[in-house]
Amino acid sequence: MRNADQDKAKARQLLKDLRIEAELPLMSDLARSCAFRLRDSDRYEWAGEAFCDGIGVDLYNVSKGAAIAHQVGLRNAIHNVIDEWNIRHILITARRNSCYLWITLDPECAQLDGMMVTKIRKMELALTQYAQRLLAEPDGEPANASISKIDLARDSSGSFLPDTTNAQRGRILAATRLVVAECFQEREYAFLAPRGDHQAIVKLGSNNLDTCYQFDICGESRRKAATIKMYDKIQDLVARDGSGLVGSRCDLMLGAKRSVNAFQKKIRSCQHRGMMRIELSIFIDRKFCVRFANPHVARNLPTSIKNLIWKIRGFVLNVDPVRSMVLKRVSIECLMAEMGAIQTNYLIVGDQLAWLVVASNWHRNFYVGTERNLGLKSSPGRERSWQDLEVLVKRYASPGATVKVFYLHSTGNVIKPVARITKSATSHF
Repeated sequence: MRNADQDKAKARQLLKDLRIEAELPLMSDLARSCAFRLRDSDRYEWAGEAFCDGIGVDLYNVSKGAAIAHQVGLRNAIHNVIDEWNIRHILITARRNSCYLWITLDPECAQLDGMMVTKIRKMELALTQYAQRLLAEPDGEPANASISKIDLARDSSGSFLPDTTNAQRGRILAATRLVVAECFQEREYAFLAPRGDHQAIVKLGSNNLDTCYQFDICGESRRKAATIKMYDKIQDLVARDGSGLVGSRCDLMLGAKRSVNAFQKKIRSCQHRGMMRIELSIFIDRKFCVRFANPHVARNLPTSIKNLIWKIRGFVLNVDPVRSMVLKRVSIECLMAEMGAIQTNYLIVGDQLAWLVVASNWHRNFYVGTERNLGLKSSPGRERSWQDLEVLVKRYASPGATVKVFYLHSTGNVIKPVARITKSATSHF
């Protein structure tokens, strides 16, 4: 494990240094290069129903190690009270005096309906009971679970690829402010007002990237109550895999499969136009929990959220000049062909891990490629390790590309290429 952590740290620094050379293209630039001309009739159109994308839970007085050891038990505790939910994964991180669970749900099983709030409250109670019974320290304070964040989203056909950086962002921000200000005047959106505030303040969020805009909704007290995020979902799938340094989720879109779920069907329906996601994140506080328990709020909350997302699409993104600046028609097949024509790839080899990097992401912490446990010390023999690395290049490197090979633990202060491999232009990708 220690060697793997050292490999990741050195690989991150190496990619940071290599980024200055700009040999790896940006995924957003590849998408723009294969975008079709926008037609007057093109609009963002819904591609499925609204759903709950994920739920954040704070486990107070519980250590990260205890939560990881009981991850299967936590998952079973949720399934015991909500058997229709399909939990994709649970991400566990440490916080002061607590640990944080981010629970990602399958959209097909987490549709936003009138029972969603009731299900979330059942999950919170089940996690609290499980933590108090099995995770609490013998001499410590009692454990407790509390919902801290809920992500609700809906997908639309059409790519989200802004042309410039400031002009359209200001227009989107101004239009979003008008929509949210009107919503705050209506009683059904009172759940967005933190601590009794009655005036909405919309400002730019921290996660504004080339293919993602985020806006924070704050009350008069400047406390963040929610965020509205618009981003290109296809770019998100291709360009990263969770929190890993190098990764991709192209397998969700490509290749033959024995069974196809609802999300893959949605992607296939948008394969010639791309897909954009509007996401609303609600941050939970004590006062919200009081309203959360109100049956009227619990019953009308899904409808209110659907209407808010509908207004953002209809009155912000589908109105010129915003529509002409952000909406693009990007074919997934053309995007994959552009990735197959990249001229330079990186093969980064450590003692335990190896990465094949084909492109860079606008987010500096993510790169497009493949990670494998194929380091020089991960296999019984060094010859076997190089054979596995050869297969990695044959399968995932771009046809016709020059693959620069880096060894992370070579002598010297500066890591330089130790070899160059050329993949045949007629080979598979």
